[in-house]
Formats: sequence, structure tokens, C-alpha cells
Amino acid sequence: MTTLPCPYLNTEVELTDEREQHIRDKHPELLPAYRTQLIQTVADPDEIRRDSRFPNSLLFSHWFPGVKGVNLSLLWLSLIQLPLNGIGL
Repeated sequence: MTTLPCPYLNTEVELTDEREQHIRDKHPELLPAYRTQLIQTVADPDEIRRDSRFPNSLLFSHWFPGVKGVNLSLLWLSLIQLPLNGIGL
């Protein structure tokens, strides 16, 4: 398990071994190649929004110039699942 700083939530979020394996299996273009960008997306997102399909999930996205064909915002669909009481989006 890896913990990632998340200033927006004023806490750390967990990237569990199971979720990391899911990313590797389902999105092999992301890990390990874009691990640094994954960490930066949580630390300094350009946009955060609720997922319409999973209301207790947040989508963090960050634009990385020069990274083509990779949507890092979708990465967070399963990673950030919280009790969102008090988090206004």
C-alpha cells in the first residue's frame, strides 16, 4: 500500500495494492510509466469533480502537456471513495 498526500482533502489517500494491481491489469499504459504523474494529480489537481456513476467517488484530473492518449482523471475513479459529507463540489 502507498499513501499519497492530498492537500485538497487535508489528508493522505491510500493506493492499495489491490487498486494498484487493478490499474496495472486494466490500464497497463499508466503504471509504472506515469506513477509520478499519478502522485502529482492527487497532490495538485487541475479539476476535482464527483463521479456521476459513483456519487461517493471523486475524480481528480491534471493536465500534463506532452502526455498524449492518457487520461489520468479516470485513474481516480476507484481510488478515492470516501464519505463525502461536508465536501462541496
